[in-house]
Amino acid sequence: MTHPMHEHCSRCRRPAPPQDSKEFMDWEATEDGLPVCPGCLTLLDEQYMDEAVMDLADEATGDEPR
Repeated sequence: MTHPMHEHCSRCRRPAPPQDSKEFMDWEATEDGLPVCPGCLTLLDEQYMDEAVMDLADEATGDEPR
């Protein structure tokens, strides 16, 4: 089975690995929800994902959003 939204990286068009593979765990979805392979991730993508995780943690603990 391939990525649930697309069958390839939205940037380099690399085929997505099967969902049950270890490689699939390295793929990410960008802010716009498109799949990106590890080789195409940018620092901005990683910053967005870190901020999203912090926002979820704030929601879970009841803290004010950043």
